[in-house]
Amino acid sequence: MTRGMWLKVVVAVVVVAVVDDSAAFEVFEATVSDIQAAFGNGELSSCAELVGLYVDRIGVYDELLRSLVTVNPNVTQNAVALDGMSSEERAARPLWCIPFVAKDNINKAASQFGMPTTGGSDTLRDSYAEENAVMLQLLLDAGAVLLGSSNMATLALEGNNTYSTVLGQTRNTFDPRRSPMGSSGGTGSAVSASLCAFGLGSDTDGSIQNPANVQSLVGLRPTYNLVPPRGTLPANDWQDTFGPMARSVQDVGMVMNVLDNAKPVRSPVAPTHTYPTLPPAGSLVGVRVGLLNDTLYPFPGDTSPVDPDVRAAVRTIAGEMEALGAEVVILNGVAQQFLRTAMLDSPASVPCTGAEGIGSWSYYFGEEVTAGSPYHNASAVYDAMLANPNETRGVKLAVKGTKALAPYPYAAIYQPSCQAFLFMRQTCVRLLEGEMADNNLDALLYAPMQGPGSLLSSGSTPRTFSSLSAITGNPALVVPAGLSYATDPPMPVGATILTYRFQDARLVAWGQELEAHFPHRQIPTFTPPLSRAAL
Repeated sequence: MTRGMWLKVVVAVVVVAVVDDSAAFEVFEATVSDIQAAFGNGELSSCAELVGLYVDRIGVYDELLRSLVTVNPNVTQNAVALDGMSSEERAARPLWCIPFVAKDNINKAASQFGMPTTGGSDTLRDSYAEENAVMLQLLLDAGAVLLGSSNMATLALEGNNTYSTVLGQTRNTFDPRRSPMGSSGGTGSAVSASLCAFGLGSDTDGSIQNPANVQSLVGLRPTYNLVPPRGTLPANDWQDTFGPMARSVQDVGMVMNVLDNAKPVRSPVAPTHTYPTLPPAGSLVGVRVGLLNDTLYPFPGDTSPVDPDVRAAVRTIAGEMEALGAEVVILNGVAQQFLRTAMLDSPASVPCTGAEGIGSWSYYFGEEVTAGSPYHNASAVYDAMLANPNETRGVKLAVKGTKALAPYPYAAIYQPSCQAFLFMRQTCVRLLEGEMADNNLDALLYAPMQGPGSLLSSGSTPRTFSSLSAITGNPALVVPAGLSYATDPPMPVGATILTYRFQDARLVAWGQELEAHFPHRQIPTFTPPLSRAAL
């Protein structure tokens, strides 16, 4: 059964259950707390009812948005199983019946879901995972219900947009002509359109941060490896980081209480954190924040201006943090020095990504896919991609570059190149955290991007600053900050708050308090609440 046929059948079934329009719970913009309250007061009678409401929205809006590669064919059965739990079993699961989506590089067990893990590639449309990713299993064990796999830029290679060869172009919920950014744009659009309560994305260099920025979402790129990455199709193991995207910071905290329930893979001494589920009072009192002023102005040699509404929005967030007791210090030149350092040192480390990719893909396809999947080593996948007319020129160029490194021994490429990469990374960490320590700062505040999401037809992207977190591994929280009125219709812009590694819970607490007093979430006009009668 095709995706479209399945949706029509499920929509037909669930709509029969929605008889009284006035009694139907509205999932549009509903938070995790809203859903839990609706179950508590009887507004929602069953998990199957709630899931049906989200499936309705998917059926109506996702033909335009193309945010989901695959809808979970067992989602109704999964919901019925959750309904069969006792009250004690439900209470033990903090995300009981909270619907979510997961990016299509996060493994979903074939035996449980029957959904492939494609990484956005047409070549991998029949590649299935043997087991669930660790992070996915953590959410399922907490009672969350998987709605589907979200679209991503093919193999996360062209991450300034979300176009995949397996599904096509994902659309921005605020203006379908504009980019949702990427590579986690499918998760971003699904969350923004209320096709789910929250979503999982991955961030190699901005793939959570930038989609959150352009669709008025909260996106957390956690400390590197804080969320267990086992069971994912890698883009770059040195930087791949997985985290939640939601419409509120409070929801991000609830999800992180589940995802941060295991010690970091490469940092076994780091403790598990507890994230606030209610906005903490006074969390920003005495916090010293460095505002990276150079992210608000053009860099030397830049030909594109900075959107003045971006500048105003970030300064507004700075003022609101001050109103809640923080002290904001203006820093000049830090972002430029950081990016200059990364660019100067990165060419020597480029082969590391390719050489490391050969090894990580060989492991993934050799160990994590089902026996019936078509490819079981990196070389076979590369050959198939190069022979596939549906893969883009950019993907094929990247694959050719990686494949060219395969014949060389470890000592010739991998070791010296990856040493160069790690040296560059540590240099950037010392620069950023050194600046924070020298100024006695707890956090940095800056613009995620210097403009809103670009028109898809433009082929350009505003300057972004996701690398500050991506290269260092420091956690970064993107929060909604306002609108750019330079576009028609106005488009969302955000602000990023970054802190020291493994201070994620504190970062989320700041965001929650900020959101409680100064909410800035904008609501998309292209995906409004559904009329039950129309269905």
